[in-house]
Amino acid sequence: MGKKKNKDNIPRRKRWGRAVRLENAKEWIVQFKGNHIIKSYAKWYGVNIRCALNELEMLSVE
Repeated sequence: MGKKKNKDNIPRRKRWGRAVRLENAKEWIVQFKGNHIIKSYAKWYGVNIRCALNELEMLSVE
């Protein structure tokens, strides 16, 4: 019998779906103090650049 893969080592924010990510991103954007918000969003939430751009547009971030 094979060993079960443990998902506990993956941060919770990287396992969230879009709806939860968008709710949490509202607070994250307020606290963000960097220059590259799209790249930082993608890295923080574990999504690709295109997805990050779409979600930030949904949140009306320029």
